[in-house]
Amino acid sequence: MNIAGLVILYNPDNHLIRNIQTYRHLINRLYIIDNSENEHNETIEQLMKLNECILIREGINKGIAASLNQGCSLAKKDGFTELLTMDQDSFFSPENISRYLNCVLNFPEKSTVA
Repeated sequence: MNIAGLVILYNPDNHLIRNIQTYRHLINRLYIIDNSENEHNETIEQLMKLNECILIREGINKGIAASLNQGCSLAKKDGFTELLTMDQDSFFSPENISRYLNCVLNFPEKSTVA
């Protein structure tokens, strides 16, 4: 299965990296859309060191819906069949992310779910 992740940021703190690491190893690519208005953030600089991450810095807060639509379009264009959407404060425990993905990947009627 070809799974991408999408995380939307707004002035993230250093907890962001730890949160992303709870699910990063289970996805093929992570799209990061930063709606922060400031340009310098040490956390963002650390994100750039992660493999298979695409960072899009907007410089304005265009809202979560616009960012979700943008990330979904990018993942679809790049051929991903599944997309895990997260916000910067969200994370998984090791046992829960495995259960979650197992349920998603083995759901018998995926074609009926948007």
